Amino acid sequence: MSTVLKTEDQAAFIEVELNGKVQLGVNARDLYKMLEVKAEFSHWIKRQIAQCKFEENFDYQVYVKKDNNLKGGRPTTEYIISVDMTKHLGMMERNEKGHEIRKYFMSAGLVCFPFTDKNRPASDSDWVIISTCTEIFAICACNPSLS
Repeated sequence: MSTVLKTEDQAAFIEVELNGKVQLGVNARDLYKMLEVKAEFSHWIKRQIAQCKFEENFDYQVYVKKDNNLKGGRPTTEYIISVDMTKHLGMMERNEKGHEIRKYFMSAGLVCFPFTDKNRPASDSDWVIISTCTEIFAICACNPSLS
C-alpha cells in the first residue's frame, strides 16, 4: 500500500492497513512539524506512544527507510499514524498549536459528543477522514494568529 494523496499546502495522506482495515494515515513527521514540537522527533513520538498507550498495527505502523543516508548514520524510522491518533496527538500537544486544535474540536462539538442522527456524516467515505485531518493541518499551518 503506497498510495499517497496530496493537495497543495496539505499533508500527504497514505493508505495504511491498521486493525485489519485499509484506511488513510499521516506521516507523524508531518504532524510533528505542523505542531512545531521542540523535542527531537524520535524522542517525542516514542514518548507519545508510551504515554497514550497507542498500539502498533492498531493506531500506527512503523517503517524503516533504507535509503542512502548522505550524512551516514542510521536509517530513518517513519511512523504512519491513524486519523484518530493524529487528532489525539494534536489535541494533546502543550503549546499554542495544540491549544488551537483543542479549541477547534471543542467548539465544533467533536471532542465530547458522539455523532447523533442530526450531525452524522452522510457516509464514512474517505472525504470525511481527509476533511478531519486537513482541518488539523489547516489549523496549524494557516491560522494567522499562530504564524
